[in-house]
Amino acid sequence: MNVDNKQYDSCADKDEKRGLAAVLYREFVEDSDIFYWIFLIGGMVTQTVAFFVSGLGALSYVSGLCGIFSVLLCSRRKISMYVFGFLQILTYMVLAYQQRLYGEIAINVFYLVTMVYGCFAWSRSYEAGMVEPKILSGFNHLLIGVFTFAGVFVAWRLLSAYTNDTQPFMDALTTVPALAAQILMVTRCKEQWWYWLVVDVAAVYMWFVAADWCMVAQYAFWIGNCVYGQYKWSK
Repeated sequence: MNVDNKQYDSCADKDEKRGLAAVLYREFVEDSDIFYWIFLIGGMVTQTVAFFVSGLGALSYVSGLCGIFSVLLCSRRKISMYVFGFLQILTYMVLAYQQRLYGEIAINVFYLVTMVYGCFAWSRSYEAGMVEPKILSGFNHLLIGVFTFAGVFVAWRLLSAYTNDTQPFMDALTTVPALAAQILMVTRCKEQWWYWLVVDVAAVYMWFVAADWCMVAQYAFWIGNCVYGQYKWSK
């Protein structure tokens, strides 16, 4: 009887391992293309070089790597992006606090809350290992754009007047469009990538001024991933 139980437990363990391996394969390897591997390897190498050249702490490196995995999996419409996304948000908030970039802290608190909703929203529309995208109407796209860039001006003035933010305009430009991009992302709208592109270009300059080369490398990678993501979400 004990022998039978041991054999049953052994088979169950093997099934569980095969199940985990199947999930990892589906999320990270299945349906991958040459651009995915170029972006993945190139991003990791760039982050590693930036880490050793800059001499910054390991937190920037970890945040940068998590950011690479998160956005690349998002571009491939994989729900596992949320695992790395949560890790990237938490580490990035510490870095933003150290640089007194209060808009960045605020937007990442918003990310943290909406990502919880996004996990459930994506899981309900997750078919064949990918989330199904939605498309905004032209009017809604225009409306979001107008309110977003009006919000940039308001946030810039508020940060300038009431905080000691070191880069108030760039902080506003990376914060307000990111609100729109995040909402579009968790609601599965493919137009998110245009807003992420604005955020990432501005963030490259902002972190260049802050001299955090891991973050510069991360956002430079994200710019390329916006193009890749727009392509994958339009298929």
